[in-house]
Amino acid sequence: MNSPRLTPATLTRNPNSLVLLVQLDRRTAVVNWINQHFGDLVDVGVWGGPNAILEVTSKGVHKAKGVAYLADYFQIPRRNVIAFGDEHNDFEMLRYAGLGVAMANGTTAIKAAADDVTPYDNDQNGVARYLSDYFEIAE
Repeated sequence: MNSPRLTPATLTRNPNSLVLLVQLDRRTAVVNWINQHFGDLVDVGVWGGPNAILEVTSKGVHKAKGVAYLADYFQIPRRNVIAFGDEHNDFEMLRYAGLGVAMANGTTAIKAAADDVTPYDNDQNGVARYLSDYFEIAE
């Protein structure tokens, strides 16, 4: 099944972001083209893994802004925020959090940005297991 081409006729609402699957050998060219034509308006993130998946978002919009907004609203000090991530779109959030934790299946860049790395991945209940250990919750 082919996805519809992105045109003014098929884009009927203002999107929060676009996720694009591109040919692997064209990934760099597509990223460069987007940055050249729209770089002042959008950010382009490249997902890890074997597929060439691009995430296009409004400039400066990332998960850390949402987490910071909620922390401020609920008056939670930044040092008390724990965030978990595994992909490029988690980078700013992990850096913002008082404790940024990368999943075992996280990209190399995410693991480097994190304060800690859980030995478990997403399919092994990594967040729950990490929090159980961190807060010494008895099973």
